[in-house]
Amino acid sequence: MRYFFVLGKTPELSVLEFFEMSKAHDSCGSRVLDKVLVVSKKEKIDVRGLMEGLGGTVKAGEIIKEAENLGKIDLGELADFILDNVDKTKKVYFGFSILGKRQEKKKKMIMSLGLGVKKLLRNKGVKARFVTSKDEDLSSVVVKKNKLVSGQGAELVIIERGDERGILIGRTLEVQDFSGYSKRDYGRPNRDMKVGMIPLKLARMMINITGAGKEEEVLDPFCGEGTILQELAILGYKKIIGGDKDGEMVRQAKVNLDWLGVECKMENEEWSQRCSLYRGDVIKLSEVIPNNSLGAIVTEPHLGPPLKGGEGEEEIENIRRELSELYLGAFKEFKKVLKKGGVVVMVFPFFIQGERVRFLDITKEIEKIGFESVLGKRAGDLADLTERGSILYFRPGQRTGREVFKFRVDK
Repeated sequence: MRYFFVLGKTPELSVLEFFEMSKAHDSCGSRVLDKVLVVSKKEKIDVRGLMEGLGGTVKAGEIIKEAENLGKIDLGELADFILDNVDKTKKVYFGFSILGKRQEKKKKMIMSLGLGVKKLLRNKGVKARFVTSKDEDLSSVVVKKNKLVSGQGAELVIIERGDERGILIGRTLEVQDFSGYSKRDYGRPNRDMKVGMIPLKLARMMINITGAGKEEEVLDPFCGEGTILQELAILGYKKIIGGDKDGEMVRQAKVNLDWLGVECKMENEEWSQRCSLYRGDVIKLSEVIPNNSLGAIVTEPHLGPPLKGGEGEEEIENIRRELSELYLGAFKEFKKVLKKGGVVVMVFPFFIQGERVRFLDITKEIEKIGFESVLGKRAGDLADLTERGSILYFRPGQRTGREVFKFRVDK
């Protein structure tokens, strides 16, 4: 069976997360487009169940057929497929998205396909609505709100492979839980943009990339307002620890987690057993956390002061030096409290000055402490890492970007 996964804004992280979460290491995967992963596997993949946990995949579904090109698509076959997979006693909803390099006539192609299929359905006596969007492709929001992943509808995704091998046609089975992310982001009581917050989807991907089991004890020692902690809770981790040097951050994290517990209808006793908080400095971590007790550490530490763009060379160097000292001190403590084989998934900042990019050059020192850089080991050559063994996460125009690493306690 073949499946497609439409990847998010940082597709390399999405690929790594998929292979950790799906355990599909025995499958045959290919990046048919930069943001489309196609996976072949003998056993059925529970796409809907998988999408509940993934943070970096926008849509996912099954491949239903192939064609030589767009002009060779049999509209009758598509109409029949839709009817075979929906409740025909109710109004039918359907839509199309075309993923590929050809952009100039995409809207026209989608309208031609949709109106053609709608005419065939009408001729069969079926009431149908052809769902379109102001954007060329249907977003996950449009797909979900227009019943295209329900028993009443279907989104058909046409994937142009960018070579001479023709096109793939898939049916979307599930989309990302946009409403859940929005609620946890904007609905939580404490949300202070001034202190900086890790994006929820990045937090989710980092947790999944650890590969840690739900019974493992997981720590965020720079927890801030608790974004990583809340994603750990939603994913079902049983032993969650959060700490921060700033007592106000710990207080805000507790408020957010208590709110999440109410939203998830968790009993107070259960919640207190799953999650604990402390105030403390990371360089004294082993005074709080028992040695050799943690399965994973997932964290975004202090990334330095916000940059305005006019910083000089000396100022940037001072920031890099201070953060390097902080992080190396943290890794010395991480080594003490992690189990053998335990992992750290962590964000490092990088600084963008015009066309020049400045990284923290501490990976060799981290290796000397007793860690091995292991990001991307599961995905083979399907994910394109930097020469430093990391993946960059940033938006155009940012002056400070995020560099994601994964380290494992060396044997």
